[in-house]
Amino acid sequence: MAPGIPQRSASDSRSRSSRCSAAQVRVTCKGVGCPPRELKRRGTGSLRGLQRRLRAGAVVQVFVTKKGRLGKYTRFVIRRGEAPRRVDSCARHGARRPTRCP
Repeated sequence: MAPGIPQRSASDSRSRSSRCSAAQVRVTCKGVGCPPRELKRRGTGSLRGLQRRLRAGAVVQVFVTKKGRLGKYTRFVIRRGEAPRRVDSCARHGARRPTRCP
């Protein structure tokens, strides 16, 4: 969490990530305040479509994958009055669900 951001909301001040140029990033959001579609980016780029305030109960899922490699999965559940709950796991390229990490 960035300093000065109320605990009841989640915000990440970094709109660009330093991910590998061949990696694919897929972000989904469900709940009130989410954009109407999932965001997909390949290589470096901006994820500005998710820079917004989300209400408690919203779930943001982030998949970072690359062909032939085990990727990363992170899920954020926005909570009222608390920091978002974060769950980390692994993901296979093209998978819709996370997998168990080795």
